[in-house]
Amino acid sequence: MITVAPTKATARCTLTVNAGGCSDKITKYAFVMASRKCVTFLYSGCGGNGNRFDTLKDCTDLCTVKA
Repeated sequence: MITVAPTKATARCTLTVNAGGCSDKITKYAFVMASRKCVTFLYSGCGGNGNRFDTLKDCTDLCTVKA
């Protein structure tokens, strides 16, 4: 069983998803606290915050813990 919850070292996982303020549409991944899952979103190419990952694996590895 896998329980998804941020660990102590992953404060970036608690940030809200922020697409930024430019016009690109780049598929990225972010952790959503409410659902405790990594999800895809379209990053604009600038701005945003640290809750942005290039791969689902990167997001899952950093923001989830195995029970």
